Amino acid sequence: MTPHCRPNPGFPPAAPAPVSGALTVLSYGIGQDSWSLLLSCALDPAFRQKYAPGTLLVLSSETGDEHPGTYEHLEYSRRFCAESGIEYHHITPEMGYHPRTWPGLRQQYRRNDTVGSKRFPKSCTDNLKLTPIYNFLDEWVGRRWNMPFGRKEALKLFAQKYGKISMLIGLAAREEKRCVKPDEIPKGWRQCAIQVLYPLIDRGMDRGACQRHAASLGQPVPPPSNCMLCPYMNEAELLWLHRFHRADFEEWVELEARKIAKNSHKGARNSGVWGDRLLPQVLEEALAKYGHWSNEQLQENKFSHGHSVASRY
Repeated sequence: MTPHCRPNPGFPPAAPAPVSGALTVLSYGIGQDSWSLLLSCALDPAFRQKYAPGTLLVLSSETGDEHPGTYEHLEYSRRFCAESGIEYHHITPEMGYHPRTWPGLRQQYRRNDTVGSKRFPKSCTDNLKLTPIYNFLDEWVGRRWNMPFGRKEALKLFAQKYGKISMLIGLAAREEKRCVKPDEIPKGWRQCAIQVLYPLIDRGMDRGACQRHAASLGQPVPPPSNCMLCPYMNEAELLWLHRFHRADFEEWVELEARKIAKNSHKGARNSGVWGDRLLPQVLEEALAKYGHWSNEQLQENKFSHGHSVASRY
């Protein structure tokens, strides 16, 4: 049985066995690219037949640090999926699928007096998105198809009986370098049970095309999905955060200062968010470069950029 101890979070009863390869999961980031994929799954029969035949499950995971507009679109997505007959689960820490030490981005920063940095390997995506989604999926498959679950046993058994589970990832065209290559997939359950698909890249759709796609269907265009305190933002986005969400910027400065103080013995290896420059200094540089930008210009730049650029899926 599963090592996660929790009540049944509303999984459906056991279902008839699917045809081979007929379980598809959309890893939903609640942003522009994955929203385009969700719209295609729901409204384009040819797309659905090619990329998501049979059972479709949409999963997103709570980071605890999303933008207000992302949370608004999360609620819209819930309604859209319900009206479209698509099963959707947003996985939150209290459900028990997040790593115990990663209940949320800022919680992890405070617990360990640390902070993300452009110099550090990026671990937040794996801990706050991928791990919860696959933990949840293992139990969901086990309960739905009456299989033992825990330690990805249900995923492996499903693949043995019915074929690999397709995982749709919303990486857009020109993000090919972020795609995980077959020889980079760790041996074990992920290699034998999951096949990753990148439909937007297949179709040549970049971020702008995803925005236009949603608008052409009369659907809202959400903001890019990324953590508010993502270290991979650029200077203009840092200025946006300072101008529109001052309290969040100031909390980030505090978290960075705590990390620097804790690791003062490391000398030059003691990196801040930007590496060798601390946030207040980077803000001054951003003000010099972009301080003349209007609110509208900053909003437009922010709306068209995502900054999880170091993550590979």
